Amino acid sequence: MRVFVCAAFVGTLALPAMSEACTETVFSGSVSEQYMKAEIALIEEDNATKALDITDDLWTADLNCYERQSLRKLRAASFVEINNSAGAIDMLLPLLEDDASPASDRARTAYNIGQLYSNLGEAEKAQHYLEMSDALGGFKPS
Repeated sequence: MRVFVCAAFVGTLALPAMSEACTETVFSGSVSEQYMKAEIALIEEDNATKALDITDDLWTADLNCYERQSLRKLRAASFVEINNSAGAIDMLLPLLEDDASPASDRARTAYNIGQLYSNLGEAEKAQHYLEMSDALGGFKPS
């Protein structure tokens, strides 16, 4: 599962803000340190709960658009690891609303949401997001 998590959620971090293109491309010092601790907890320590605990404080902080989008993906990956598909979906849905984001990124996100709904046994919702992914150019995991 970790390979899927890394490739599907954490892989593409630089995303635009919801209403206009994000010009931020880096984390601020304190956010970077906490984000890296959370990423290490998830990927290297195989501890998604610890990653979520670390990101809880960041989630309520004043983040730039780059940090917020990256944090959404990391939290979604953590939710997947603890079998909380609904939590992962909640983190990912706002990424689809970002028309400034490349279609390929949105296609990947829609695909992942479709897979998560499938895991929940919600075939109709899953199909909707898989079709959305195809309409955006499609995504096939490698």
